[in-house]
Amino acid sequence: MLLVVSFVALPLAAAAQTLQWVVRDRDGRLVGPVLLQSAGGAGPDRLTDDSLLWVARRIPGGWLRIPVTESTVWATNQFPFLYEAQDCSGPALLEAPKDEVLATVIFDTDVYWSAGPAESHVIRAKGILVRDPDKCQGALLESGLCCSTLGDEETHVAAEVSGARVADLHLRPPFRLERVAPSSE
Repeated sequence: MLLVVSFVALPLAAAAQTLQWVVRDRDGRLVGPVLLQSAGGAGPDRLTDDSLLWVARRIPGGWLRIPVTESTVWATNQFPFLYEAQDCSGPALLEAPKDEVLATVIFDTDVYWSAGPAESHVIRAKGILVRDPDKCQGALLESGLCCSTLGDEETHVAAEVSGARVADLHLRPPFRLERVAPSSE
């Protein structure tokens, strides 16, 4: 799947910030507005490998929440895929966002996000992608998915998963932080 990245308008979460920061790549191209700064954080005009920032990256049809440091896009495989079946069969789902920026699961060279309509689902299992089979506390499937059956069913507002290669997002480290004037709109 090829993603054409475009920047038309910043998401509401970024536009509402008093101080606006954006992240740019090695070529000076806009990666996206900073959404959330982790504890410890980055100082003005710099981004380090110890300062994880969440950036909104525009893709056709929406925004993805991507974690970056100065030199890399961070893996977010700790966010579980949700399944209606106890054995993690059937379509993978992700929690639907409460705002317009979609949460992502980044694992190895792939990025996943919720892309379908948000609907209520009865969830019976959760799956997390793992590199080390010994870290799986449930059933390890061939895909590297560690499937854990829930003791009790849970109801979640979720959507089916879509995905692409991280390379298709055209993110070229090293990244740098830049302050921008707040929008007057």
